[in-house]
Amino acid sequence: MEGSHVIEIFYSSFESKIGRIFIAATKNGLCRLCLCNKENIFLKELKNGLKGEIEFNKSFTHLEQYINILRSYFQKKEKNLHLPVEFLFGTKFQKKVWMALRKIPYGETRSYNFIAKSISKNRASRAVGNAVGNNPIPIIIPCHRVIRKNGNLGGFALGIEIKKKLLKVESQL
Repeated sequence: MEGSHVIEIFYSSFESKIGRIFIAATKNGLCRLCLCNKENIFLKELKNGLKGEIEFNKSFTHLEQYINILRSYFQKKEKNLHLPVEFLFGTKFQKKVWMALRKIPYGETRSYNFIAKSISKNRASRAVGNAVGNNPIPIIIPCHRVIRKNGNLGGFALGIEIKKKLLKVESQL
C-alpha cells in the first residue's frame, strides 16, 4: 500500500545462564527481550500490542552486537547496558518509568517508591510497579534492580528465581 510504513523487526536468540533469551530490535534499537524456549511464543508476545504493518526477520547478524554485550554481562565482563532502545508500545507514564529504571546503577537496587519520587509521582508506587511489570526489555531496562521499600525482592515478570540470578550476576545477592 502506497504511503504505508512498514516496521522491520529483526530477532534472534541465544543461550544464557538464565535460559534461552530471544531479543528483537528495529533499526533504532532493542524493542523486546524475552526469556522463553519457543520461537512461536516469542513471536506471539512480540506481536502483542503492535500496530501497523510489521515485517519480522530472523537475523543473528543484525543482533550480534546486542547478543555479545548480553553474553558479556552474564560473564560479569560488561556493566554498561545502555544500548539503544525503541519502545513500540507503552503509555507515556510507562515509558517514563522505564527510562528512570535505566538510571539505576549496575549492582545497586532502588525501591518502587524511590522510582515514583524520581519521576515526580510521589504516590504512584503501585503504578510504577505495574509499569515495571510491563517492561518489554528486561535486563537492558533493569527492572530486576527494583525492590520493595522494606528490602524484600518483590515480584518479577520473569519469576523471582530469575530476579535472584540477575542480582547475583551483579553481586547484590
